[in-house]
Amino acid sequence: MAATMTIKLMKTVGRKNACLAAAALLGLGTAARGAEPQPATGASVDETLVQEVLHVSPSGDDANPGTEAAPLGSFTTAMQRALEHKSQGVGVKVLLHDGIYRESIGGDESGITGMSPEPDTDAPLVIEAVNPGRAILSGSEIRTGWTQDGEVWSADWPHRMGAGEHFQGPRMRPVAFERHLVFVDGAMLRQVMSRNALRPGTFFIDEEETNSVYVHPSAPTDLNEANVETAVRQKLLFLHSIRNVVVRGLVFEHDNQPYGRLSLARGGWGAPLFFRDAQNILIEDCLIRNNSSVGLQLRAARDVTIRNTTIAWSGRIGMGASDGSVNILVEDSAITRSNFRGHWGNYIDGWYAAGFKYMNTRRTTFRRVHIHDNWSTGFWWDIDNTDILVEDCLSIRNHVRGIFIELNQGPTLVRNSVFALTSQTDRANEGFQGGVQIATSPDVTFENCLIFGNEGRQINFWDQVNRFEGESIRNFETRQALELPPKTQLTLRNNYIASTGSGQLLYESVSAWGDRIRPLVDLVEFTETTGSRYAHPNRGAAFSLQRRTAPVSLAAWQQATGADGDARWVQPLNIDLDALLEEGVSEQKIRQLIESAR
Repeated sequence: MAATMTIKLMKTVGRKNACLAAAALLGLGTAARGAEPQPATGASVDETLVQEVLHVSPSGDDANPGTEAAPLGSFTTAMQRALEHKSQGVGVKVLLHDGIYRESIGGDESGITGMSPEPDTDAPLVIEAVNPGRAILSGSEIRTGWTQDGEVWSADWPHRMGAGEHFQGPRMRPVAFERHLVFVDGAMLRQVMSRNALRPGTFFIDEEETNSVYVHPSAPTDLNEANVETAVRQKLLFLHSIRNVVVRGLVFEHDNQPYGRLSLARGGWGAPLFFRDAQNILIEDCLIRNNSSVGLQLRAARDVTIRNTTIAWSGRIGMGASDGSVNILVEDSAITRSNFRGHWGNYIDGWYAAGFKYMNTRRTTFRRVHIHDNWSTGFWWDIDNTDILVEDCLSIRNHVRGIFIELNQGPTLVRNSVFALTSQTDRANEGFQGGVQIATSPDVTFENCLIFGNEGRQINFWDQVNRFEGESIRNFETRQALELPPKTQLTLRNNYIASTGSGQLLYESVSAWGDRIRPLVDLVEFTETTGSRYAHPNRGAAFSLQRRTAPVSLAAWQQATGADGDARWVQPLNIDLDALLEEGVSEQKIRQLIESAR
């Protein structure tokens, strides 16, 4: 049996009791070495148990009974009544008619508030749009009273919101930690930090001296005739200590949660759609867009299905889960343009951002999920995750990494998926980037995957053995220091791995910090390598056995690693991924693409 090591890092999260209870209920523990991951089953909410229906419309009145003919006027009142019904064991559906609901269900500056039934029962709660995509929960308000001065317009700003906690020193510019968002006729403008910096398509908010918002429209526009919205609310739907919930067909936009770490201390990366200590949750047919920090957050949630949902333009993370979230199934969904605030603030190395980022989770399954064009890592399982399954997924044109598997017990299985065209935007951290990055994780398998055209390297192994000496991270179930074997245990079956430029290596290893770089063979054990197909412009220098040493040939790679005995060179594929996305990517198209690489 391989020796194990204690990983010494400090990345702990709270909610110990909730996490342990979730694990106990599901009978979870660390998966046996070499086992296939247990697939997530997600939610199963019995909507036939709904007995009451409450209609809501922006043209309604809260004095109304909530019928279709006499709807309520606010989402807040509807939710209060719905939770009263639920606490009495009556299943209830809240139907939102077309319109914009400028309300926040449970979010404020003091920390974790949210809504929950007292007490909760098994009765279902369904929150649904009458017409999918036409009922909008918004964190913004309409801004009026504009005055023009040349090309710049200004209006009064009555708020003092401040920014999130600054971190990362001078590398991240202050604009990244701001929370302000401005939209002109639906188009998001870019924030700048002074009036002098205003250019077409930007805005500046002065909360210290003039108490004004300044806007330089992208094109000549009379702002008194335009629809100008400014974000002023957060956590648009925050439910906690609740079970058996469906959220369907809604749009969540303009949440103004800040980027910084303070948001973690105040409620776990607050998001417009946020579930905490929740069970049996179905989220489907939703659009989550144009939010200042995280798009969708799960904290200590279990039995969750996210289906046919798009998360676009999140300031930091598209979708996050933490604190012992268990049994999460994500299907037929997309995440794009995450970390736009990091992009504004010159911070794209991805330490605090990702399209998708899970930590301290058990049993997560992603099927037919497309993560593309994020200013961050695409998929990221960040420490203490088990039973990870990725099938028929696409991760392309992201920055930093296509997928990152970091300090996880496993097993992890990635199959029939594509990781391509990852960009090295942040040259200061280019060693940590690539299509696939794995850091000290046992039981990792890539099967029938396409990994190609990623800047730097296609597969990257990260040495984290001595990353933070004297500190520790813990297994959320046992609360003991997380123990992992000293090497990643990697299985590769029938993968196409190709570089499209001579500077793109097929494999490489890096250290966590400092100049000490261990050989690749000290970081990974190839437990099985069959059917690998490689393409590279320079076949004699395609593999790296140690960073900052000369690349080697396939024969030298085989001799040093004992891997890839049946590997072969093939011609590069000619794939138009832009066209693939525009046409709509299906499981069949992904599998046809993979088959073409044989």
